[in-house]
Amino acid sequence: MRKLSVLGVILFFCFSVTSVAQTEEEVSVPSESEKGVIKKKGWNFGALPTITYSSDLGLQYGALVNLFDYGESSYPVYEQSLYLEVSRFTKGTGNNRFYWDTKKLIPGVRMMSDISYITDKAAPLYGFNGYESVYHPDFIDEDADEFVSKFFYNYQRSFLRANVDFSWNIGNPHIKYFAGFNLLNFKVDRVDFDKLKKSDTTTLYDLYVANNIITEREKDGGFSTHLRLGAAFDTRNHEKTPSKGILTELMLDISPDFLGNMNGFSHGVVALSHKQFIPLLENQRLIGVYRVVVQQKVFGEIPFFLSQNMNYIWLGRFVNEGVGGATTVRGILKNSVIGDGAAFANVELRGIVTNFKFIKQNWSLYLNGFCDGGMVYDKRKIDFVALDADNPYFIQQGDDRFFTTGNDKPHLGAGMGLGLAMNRNFIIAADYGRALNKQDGKGAFYMGINFIL
Repeated sequence: MRKLSVLGVILFFCFSVTSVAQTEEEVSVPSESEKGVIKKKGWNFGALPTITYSSDLGLQYGALVNLFDYGESSYPVYEQSLYLEVSRFTKGTGNNRFYWDTKKLIPGVRMMSDISYITDKAAPLYGFNGYESVYHPDFIDEDADEFVSKFFYNYQRSFLRANVDFSWNIGNPHIKYFAGFNLLNFKVDRVDFDKLKKSDTTTLYDLYVANNIITEREKDGGFSTHLRLGAAFDTRNHEKTPSKGILTELMLDISPDFLGNMNGFSHGVVALSHKQFIPLLENQRLIGVYRVVVQQKVFGEIPFFLSQNMNYIWLGRFVNEGVGGATTVRGILKNSVIGDGAAFANVELRGIVTNFKFIKQNWSLYLNGFCDGGMVYDKRKIDFVALDADNPYFIQQGDDRFFTTGNDKPHLGAGMGLGLAMNRNFIIAADYGRALNKQDGKGAFYMGINFIL
């Protein structure tokens, strides 16, 4: 109940401080299906102080601006959007992002470009291959006898991401083709205990580096470039807040050596995503939503700092990481289900509690319940070096302190959430998920822009 109260206060605060502006005259044009809806023209924006909370990242503070251009008559479909965010989390993550989504630059082509710089003093590392890596909550519990450090399952990273993607139709308006180029530059290190003002102790990252599970070539990060090709079948009646339709995406992400990748990590990944929105009431105010995502390495070797990336044509949230956490399996440990082949699914019941108008904008309040699950079906290969048993970093294959045997099993989380949508495009979404197995953690609260489905 305390978490739900906090959620209510945060949503009320965000709702109260939202500022909006309109560069063209607003006109209300009621219709049989949209009686009383305020039609938007020209530029419209939402600006928020980003005071939110996530169990994974801590309290967030900063600011964001999201602008939508509806042109003369496209509402509620926007013609272009600009997004700018500068924010920090109390657990050490910093987000800096500029995103431009436009259909106006090239006739008949949608361009999506993103420049982001993310810093993370305590990125999660729980191991690989799901339940094959044993999670010990006592290692990070200061009251437990086996306590090591609050940062035992963390490492330090920062990365620059720059990409430009293009989408277009040929013939059938529901079939969309996609091509893009993505540049990533990661810097990785062990946790800086001095900056965090904590006593220096061994971390799982240290153990993995010493035992060659994280190799010398990848332990410091690196530079990679990616070519992305794909196609989608899209019948949704709206992109951000659909009430019916499907979206099926197939993507191939290739990172070849000839594009300048550092350390020889040439690889390719294929990803398939399918989601469907099913109206359960005639007025479409209650819908069932499900999503299934499968991602498989098809060649090469993926460095550990890229192994958590999930590939989608349209990126709904700031990052595309998982499986585990805010955008994939809510309630379980962030990025804890990692392998060469992984899959996850979401099932959600989403309803509109109320529609209303405020400060000359159209608003909808959503309530949802969900169940998520994911697992590794193709394990990441792990090689060990032969350390002397007296070495303080010594572990071995089959060491039951850190590893189990057998195939992975589903990692499940369930919970509830709220969403507040302005003009069907600017969405504040919050979820609380609970892990159904103690090996996946206890649970987590998330808040961000856009629904994950």
